[in-house]
Amino acid sequence: MSAADEAREEGDDAKAEKLLRQALAAVPKDADVLFELGSLLCERGEFTEGLALLQRATRNYPRFADAWFNIGHAFERQSRVEEVIDRHESG
Repeated sequence: MSAADEAREEGDDAKAEKLLRQALAAVPKDADVLFELGSLLCERGEFTEGLALLQRATRNYPRFADAWFNIGHAFERQSRVEEVIDRHESG
């Protein structure tokens, strides 16, 4: 995963995505990999897959605060704040 971090720091998101997808294939329940790839995709506006990965991370690790934060931020970027509030109030 450090190679993916380095690629992101260098601005090579395509390389980071490729490395994270390889890591995810090797360890599909790894919360850190799910978080990093989901966050990267959401940053690029690929919300469907990105949110799905972040939500998998929170299902596997319900107290993963950074993943929850990024889920909320992705909803906010999509102007779906009301949906987040509804989920919170009903949950």
